[in-house]
Amino acid sequence: MKAHWHLYRVTPEDTIEAQNICRRLIEESGENSMAYAVLCFSYGWDLICGWVERTPKETIEKAVQTS
Repeated sequence: MKAHWHLYRVTPEDTIEAQNICRRLIEESGENSMAYAVLCFSYGWDLICGWVERTPKETIEKAVQTS
């Protein structure tokens, strides 16, 4: 999955791209478990690296909702 490549580059821009790819895959087929997993993992990068303006609590809630 191309989202993995972006996610493991560990940059804010690539993490956003990985999230966008996963969201598109989920929209196309809500049964893509790998897309959900990568999306959840990407929220972990957001949390650990502080790349988003959400609070840590909001980021965790977003990951839990996605899982």
